[in-house]
Amino acid sequence: MTARLIRTGPIVYTVPGQRAVRRHCRTWALADGSTLSVVTELPGDTGMSITNAAETVRAVLEADWGRGCRIVEHYPWPGDEHYDEQARTPAGAIRWTRLEAGRLQAELGPSLEAPRTAAEDKDAGSDSAPCFGCGSSSATSCRICNRPLCRDCSTDHHHEGYGTPAASDW
Repeated sequence: MTARLIRTGPIVYTVPGQRAVRRHCRTWALADGSTLSVVTELPGDTGMSITNAAETVRAVLEADWGRGCRIVEHYPWPGDEHYDEQARTPAGAIRWTRLEAGRLQAELGPSLEAPRTAAEDKDAGSDSAPCFGCGSSSATSCRICNRPLCRDCSTDHHHEGYGTPAASDW
């Protein structure tokens, strides 16, 4: 095992016409220089599922880790816990491959099975998304990418050709 856990916490994705959805995400740096993110959906989680929002989830993670990032959907459902890796086909569609938990744990190490902390559970279930920049409480969201932002981070959050600040109404 040569993977190193480099980030753990919520990711936020927004599907047009719906409110922001938060899921727990852990990301590892792999020996080949790529990254692998495991996004967890609990049975009681609300909002659009990871599978149904696959393109949106992929866009959020690719913005953080680049187009070569690997994404694994994790469903720790009683009696049916499983991991599905999503990947793009040559035609650009997303396809899923069921992964064997033991092989994934061999690749990532014991941190794959580490339980979430109480703070992470609270973050995953909260309706108020943390600021994408610093993790504090957000007061707005970017009008371009819909990422939640606090007042301080919205000042430094820019999109090429859109001017500043890139935030919707406070």
